[in-house]
Amino acid sequence: MAAAPIEAVVAAPREGRFNKNAARRVRVSGKIPAVVYGAGQDAVAVTVDPKVITKILHSDSGHNTIFDLNIEGAAIVKAMIVDWQREPVKGKLLHIDLKRIAMDKTMRVSVPIQLVGISTGVKNQGGILDHVLREVEIECLPGDIPGHLDVDVSGLELHGVIR
Repeated sequence: MAAAPIEAVVAAPREGRFNKNAARRVRVSGKIPAVVYGAGQDAVAVTVDPKVITKILHSDSGHNTIFDLNIEGAAIVKAMIVDWQREPVKGKLLHIDLKRIAMDKTMRVSVPIQLVGISTGVKNQGGILDHVLREVEIECLPGDIPGHLDVDVSGLELHGVIR
């Protein structure tokens, strides 16, 4: 089953001096302050809709999702979420860092590792599977970024290791 396409993120440029009080006012208005940088262009302070960003972060490919970013008054560009901050108690998004993506240049991203199957060491020999490495950094073209990497552990015996 193919993942549902992510809608374009519409961003409004922020104007004037931007400080802590201005960021609070943006959040009270129902938006999230964000910054867009990369691809050899200047950084731009914008505001985005938290519902669309949350949808992207909860998608199959998570923060590695590449989406169209429509900054009002500028051309539509490809972008991805690089960093985000959450409010520690309620978990609300506080700030987002977005990076413009050049689709023809390789980039380094972290991709989650997903274990597939049941280890024979766990199933037949009473062992415990210790999943130590949760993600791996890969380098590829933006269009080739996988949502996750599958690792088959069904042939793993007691005291076995996958490297």
